[in-house]
Amino acid sequence: MKGSTENLPRKILKALGIFGGMQGVLILCSLIRVKLIAIFIGSEGVGLFSIFNNAIDMYREVTQLNIQQSAVRDVARNHNEGNIASMAYIVTRWSWILGIAGAFLLLVTSPFLSRYCFGNSDYTYAFAALSVVIFMQAIQAGYLIIMQGTENLTNLVKTQLWGAVISITICAPLYYLWGINSVIPSLIVYVTTNLITTYIFRVKLPRPSRIPTKNDIFSKGKTFIRLGFFLTISSFATLLADFIFKSWLNVTASTIMVGLYTAGFTIVNRYVGMVFTAISVEYYPRLSKIIHSPKDVHIHVSHEINMALLVITPLILFFIPLARFIVSILYSDEFNAIIPFITVAAVGTLYRAVSWCFAFVILAKGDGKVYVITELLSSALFLVINIFTYKTYGLPGMGYAYTVWYMLYFVSTALVYFRLFHFTLSKSSFIYLIIGTLLAVISLIIVYSVHWIAGVVFAVIVSLPYTRKVVKYIRK
Repeated sequence: MKGSTENLPRKILKALGIFGGMQGVLILCSLIRVKLIAIFIGSEGVGLFSIFNNAIDMYREVTQLNIQQSAVRDVARNHNEGNIASMAYIVTRWSWILGIAGAFLLLVTSPFLSRYCFGNSDYTYAFAALSVVIFMQAIQAGYLIIMQGTENLTNLVKTQLWGAVISITICAPLYYLWGINSVIPSLIVYVTTNLITTYIFRVKLPRPSRIPTKNDIFSKGKTFIRLGFFLTISSFATLLADFIFKSWLNVTASTIMVGLYTAGFTIVNRYVGMVFTAISVEYYPRLSKIIHSPKDVHIHVSHEINMALLVITPLILFFIPLARFIVSILYSDEFNAIIPFITVAAVGTLYRAVSWCFAFVILAKGDGKVYVITELLSSALFLVINIFTYKTYGLPGMGYAYTVWYMLYFVSTALVYFRLFHFTLSKSSFIYLIIGTLLAVISLIIVYSVHWIAGVVFAVIVSLPYTRKVVKYIRK
C-alpha cells in the first residue's frame, strides 16, 4: 500500500484545486445563466424555471435512488479487482431502468403537477416534455458513476465544464429570441448538451468477456440499489427539514427573511464549501477500495482531514473580513444583513469538513441504516437549533445555529467512526481542527472589534505558515 499512500497528500491537494476551481467556474456559469434569464425573460421566467427545476429535482431524487452516490462504491471496488467491465455494464443498465421509470412517472403525473402548481391544465404538456430531461439525466448519471468510480477525474472535470459553457452558449440566444417560450426548450437543450459532453468524455471500457444476465444485473445491482434507497430517505429528510424551517420562517417572519436566510445559507454551503466537492468526488471512491483495511482507512482519512483543514482554514480567515464584498458581488447591498450570519457560520465549515470525511466512511462501508440514522438525527438537530436560535437571536443567530449544528453532527459521525467501526485517526487532525477554530474566532473578534483590514492582515500572516505546512506535508 505504500506506493499508493506516499503521494496521497499531493493527490488530495490536486483534487482540491481541480474540483474547487471547477466549482468556481460552474457557479459563475450558473450566475450568468440566472442573469440572462432575468434580463431576457423577466421575473415570470425566473419563477417558471424555479418551479420546473424543483419538479425535476424531486422526481430525480425519488426515482434515481441516489445511484450516482451508491454505485460509485461498487464500481471503485470492481475497478480495484479488475472486474470493471462487467460492473460498468450493470450500472449502465440500471441507469436506463431508473431513467425510464422516472420519465414514465413524470409523464403520467404531468396533469396533476400542472393543476397543483398552476391551478389549471395549461402546463400539462410542459411537464410531460420534462420526462425527457429525467431520462437523459439518468443516462448521464451512469457515465458519471463510472468516471468517478474509476477515478477518471480529468474527464469528469472536462465533462462538467464543457457541458456548462456550451449549454449557456446555446441557451442564451433561445432566451433572447423566444422569451418565455424558451423555458422548456432551454431545459431540454441544457440536459442534452450535458449528456453529449459526458458521452464524448466517457470512460471507454472493453466489452465484458461474459455479458451479465438479467439475474446478474438484479442480484449485483441489489447492493447499491439498497444503499441508494437509504440515501434517498436521508436526502428526503434533509429536504423536508429545510422546507419545514423555511415555511415556519415565512409565517413567523416574512418572505424577505426567507430570502435573506437562503442567500446566506447558499454562500456558506455552496460558495465557501466548494472544497467539499473534492471530498465527495475524489475521496469517496478511493476510500471504497481500502475500506476493509483499518490501517489504510486510518492513513487515508487522516490525510484527507489534515489536507482539507490546512486548505479550508486560510480560506475562512480571508472570507470573514471580506464577507461584505462577497455579498455585494454575489447579491447587493440589500443583503448586508446576512454578513454576521455567514461570518460566524464559516467556523462551522471546519466541522463540516471533518464530519463529511467520517460520513463517507459510513457510505464506503455500505451501512445504509447507520447512515440514515445519523442523517435523520442531523435533520432533526438542524430544525430544532435553527428555530430556537432564530427565536432568540434573529437572523445573526443563524450563524451560531449553523456552527453548533455541524459541531453536533461531527460528534455523531465521530461516535460511529470510533465506537461502532473501531477506526482510528491521527492526533494531528484534532490539533488542526482546534487551531483552525481558535484562529477563526480570533479573526471574528478582530473584524468586529478593530477593522476588516486588520482581519485581512491577520489572514495573510496566518496563511504563510499554513502554506509552508502544506508544502512540507506533500514533500514528507
